Amino acid sequence: MPRLLYYFVKRALLALLSIFVVTVITFLAFFQIPSDPARFLVPNQAAVEQQLEEARAKLGVDDPVYVQYGRFVYHAAQLDFGDSWAGLRGGDRRLGSREDDSVRSELKAAAPVTISLMLGAAFLWLAIAVPMGTLAALFPRSILDRGFLLIAVLGMSLHP
Repeated sequence: MPRLLYYFVKRALLALLSIFVVTVITFLAFFQIPSDPARFLVPNQAAVEQQLEEARAKLGVDDPVYVQYGRFVYHAAQLDFGDSWAGLRGGDRRLGSREDDSVRSELKAAAPVTISLMLGAAFLWLAIAVPMGTLAALFPRSILDRGFLLIAVLGMSLHP
């Protein structure tokens, strides 16, 4: 029994390490790209520095990197992905002014289409893969088997 417990603890620690590495890479890729996100919120092209500083404070990008990362992990753990930037530039809409501005509401709106695409693709994949696998198993080491293996390897290797 101790070996089984050791195995599960080791796997859990590796999973936590993997999650940490993925969040760091995601954070660095999306939040530390060398651009000024405050310029997106300021409506005019010739913004004064005070306007940019106010926008940076609203976005929280004026904090140190480790504080931004901690905030990112804290909100992501609660499935709070912040506010959508769509439409924040014009008019008097401000950051967090409406519930419809949240990324969560945008994800909820896109979820039915995404799920239907995933189910359709899974059905198509199974409709092709099961007969191919059956035929390959019926004729092992044949040209048909090798051809299906080549198609499967190419299908897994190529970009979707």
